[in-house]
Amino acid sequence: MKISLIKYIIILPLLFAACNDDIFVKRQNPEQPPIEEPSIDSEPKPEVTDSLILTSFVYDKESLTIVDDAEVILDAKTTFVNHTSSKGVWILYDNYNHSIVQIHNNTYYVTPWAKSDMPYVEVPGIDSDGNPGFYGTEIQFAFGTTIIPRQYMAGYKEYFDLPPHSQVSATIYTTYHSVVANADIKYYSSSYPTLIEDGWVTVKVTVPVDIHVEWSEITPAE
Repeated sequence: MKISLIKYIIILPLLFAACNDDIFVKRQNPEQPPIEEPSIDSEPKPEVTDSLILTSFVYDKESLTIVDDAEVILDAKTTFVNHTSSKGVWILYDNYNHSIVQIHNNTYYVTPWAKSDMPYVEVPGIDSDGNPGFYGTEIQFAFGTTIIPRQYMAGYKEYFDLPPHSQVSATIYTTYHSVVANADIKYYSSSYPTLIEDGWVTVKVTVPVDIHVEWSEITPAE
């Protein structure tokens, strides 16, 4: 019995040593990802600083004309509901009487036009008798579309005697005429201020000449 006990005492440390060699293995270094070179497309593009600036704007008065017949547009339809003991509602014409100015030409400009520091230029219009002309309306020069508010009967309100606790519908029709004129322009690039170039533009102004409101029958307020 004594001899058997000694054998187990000698063998056990050897088993533990063998297990330790299998469990504790040396850690390997992970592979480093490749370094990517920056793409040319990802670099920020320089901003365009050059711009074209207007210096002269002169109309060809012979080109001034009305280009189409009257165009009637249904601008809006709204219902007024009066739940109060007071009476009366108003239609404010200024919500429907804006003019639309379009300035364009067929020339392609590589350099963009300046967005600020541009002069004001007069645009054509139509008077109350339907005559095209220049009546002092000015906008800051810019290619594209510009809205001019309050062109026809500015500040005018139409009253409807709506009784208390009732309702009525209003349909607003606006009649427009369009007038056009050509203008010669001079401009320069901000990079070359002494080099003056010539060009031309067409100015089209769509003008409200009449606003008409149709009222429905009066019904009880819902």
